[in-house]
Amino acid sequence: MSLNCHVTIPPARSPSTRWLHAHRAGHGAIIARAAAQAHSPHHMRHAHLTRGWAGQVSSRRDAGRAVSPAARRRDEGLTTEVGSILMPEPIVPPWEGDPLSTYFRNAEHNTRASSVNWPDVYEEQKRADVLMQRVLDAIENERQGDRLDLGFPRVLIHRNRTAMLTAMRLAMSGQAIEAMPVLRLAIEEVWYALHIAKDPTPPRRAQVWWKRDDGPKETKECQAEFKIGNIRRTHEGLDPKTAAGMKRLYDHAITFGGHPNSAAAALGLSIAEGMSAETATVKVAILNTTEISMVPTIKAVIDVVLGVALTVALIYPEAFKRSGLGPKFNELRVHAAEVFEARARVLRQRTAARPE
Repeated sequence: MSLNCHVTIPPARSPSTRWLHAHRAGHGAIIARAAAQAHSPHHMRHAHLTRGWAGQVSSRRDAGRAVSPAARRRDEGLTTEVGSILMPEPIVPPWEGDPLSTYFRNAEHNTRASSVNWPDVYEEQKRADVLMQRVLDAIENERQGDRLDLGFPRVLIHRNRTAMLTAMRLAMSGQAIEAMPVLRLAIEEVWYALHIAKDPTPPRRAQVWWKRDDGPKETKECQAEFKIGNIRRTHEGLDPKTAAGMKRLYDHAITFGGHPNSAAAALGLSIAEGMSAETATVKVAILNTTEISMVPTIKAVIDVVLGVALTVALIYPEAFKRSGLGPKFNELRVHAAEVFEARARVLRQRTAARPE
């Protein structure tokens, strides 16, 4: 899957963007330096997981099968195309039977099983993805503003879609809590894009953002310019209603996993009484495959997609109108509301019928 964004900027000799071409090369050195300075993480004892807590959405469990070193060697080729898969062969060897491989196998299984178990929800996910792709198609040739904002808003909007897909996949795998930091990132990306695009003195904000890691001074300047309250106020000044909705989604993401808050931790806990009144066993789920955690998280992702589409329309209003995105937007909004309300009713009925 390729997510390509074509940006038009002035040539390297242009005084307004000479710094961009220089800093683009410098970013590689910054990343390499950070990697060289990184320390190995401390090994920590993981919580004991029962089979159910390391389990899957459905009851099928694939037995771990060992893969011969020769088979691994045959499939170690990597492709270099943007957005491509890692292995050139269409069939990869099965996961082995070690704990890490078991986790990856179960997470992959859950991702597919959730789309089968909740087909109505998955249909809305597909509608959301189509809408986001249509948004990207609509702004692909909107390059008039690139000389002012250097195309960074469009780059951030493309990254926003990858964050949405990642949040969906995490939620479907049974990691709804871990999807929330990614959802928070997705909201921030579109807020950053809007803040840069609406710069009253371009390309100052674009330069501040791009030069963030050049030194302590530049870092502080970027942190001050792109404070969450600051970029949110840019949105509020243009579309208060959508901005309020996005803030609610942002706060929700922080509460349920975007920050290590108690509400997020509680979602993945199971408490069983011990042998005596003074003891209890607390289990922490790695893959928490409960509908009550997974489906609402998927709904939150779709709600963010709707908010992102409206926010992008503030940056590229003419492209939004020309592309006829209104019907696709309304289709997703109406269908998603019906599907998730029906799901909520079922969950409430189940909860009410559950014995104390």
